[in-house]
Amino acid sequence: MPIKTFLYAIAGLNLLVLFLVFLGPKWYFISQTANLSLEQRSETDGSFDMPNQYKETYIVANQIRRHTRDNAMIFMPPGNRKDGSFRSATTQRLFPREIAFGDDKNFAELLNSQWGTRPTFFVFSNQWHPQYCTGKTIIPLGLPGFGMCPV
Repeated sequence: MPIKTFLYAIAGLNLLVLFLVFLGPKWYFISQTANLSLEQRSETDGSFDMPNQYKETYIVANQIRRHTRDNAMIFMPPGNRKDGSFRSATTQRLFPREIAFGDDKNFAELLNSQWGTRPTFFVFSNQWHPQYCTGKTIIPLGLPGFGMCPV
């Protein structure tokens, strides 16, 4: 076998492996979710090789987006800045709404501010201030234990 044919065979085999390992899972994911909106796609499990680690975040954020206007003020549970958390996905999905996270330095001050006619909402979880919305209209947010109420 001539060297040129051998090199073409190696190159072809490498391209096949690259396709199967890297492009295959993404191609399959795109073909399975082609008819979904960006919002729906963000709530899927993702491709085999790159699972969607923010699936629950997008489910909650999309529900908040459906129930609030663009000028709303949203008070969210804390998000860990060091380890990377749901903060970036939430901020991206809810833009241009203003968001305050529970671990922000001025969170309590903002929560106690007078917002006038601006729509303001408090998001709670089972682990973070579920009692805040007691006696108020609670809007479920698509995941057990998560809800939102007007401030």
